Amino acid sequence: DHKRMGEALAVREEEYRTLLENLPDAVSRYDRQCRALYVNKMMQEKMSADLPAVGRRPTELLGESCQEYEDAIRRVLASGESEEREFSRMEPTGRVTTCLVRLVAERNAVAEVVSVLSITRDITDRKRMEDALLLREAQLQRTTEFQRTLLKGIADAGLHMMVLENGRIMHVYNRK
Repeated sequence: DHKRMGEALAVREEEYRTLLENLPDAVSRYDRQCRALYVNKMMQEKMSADLPAVGRRPTELLGESCQEYEDAIRRVLASGESEEREFSRMEPTGRVTTCLVRLVAERNAVAEVVSVLSITRDITDRKRMEDALLLREAQLQRTTEFQRTLLKGIADAGLHMMVLENGRIMHVYNRK
């Protein structure tokens, strides 16, 4: 019976390991000194470091580009409060990536914070779409303001016009 329980536990551990290794999100766990206790395959790839991440702090692997991330881990360790925020960093390729990071304090049996679980999702494409949408909104605002100014100028000059619903000016004529 003890042997069967051990085998079942080993199967369960392998299932969890497979799950973590195949997630599209980067998952890692940090100890109280911000050293990685675990990183899944996606996190190791995200770090693009030549060295293995386990046993090292993010700044030891990637330098100052990870200082904000490491500071956030320290805050969660100190406060015990979860934190979620966006981080951007320059990849070695020169590409800027943006990630949404969720940091969760992990506690032992007596409720002391012993580690931090980090779940990181690459949101670079979403951020680029958001930025493009904001740019388009600003352009639309400028166009709308220009149209208002133009229409006011036409009205102030005593001209009349007919405007289609799609915003195209059909006809402008003088009132005189």
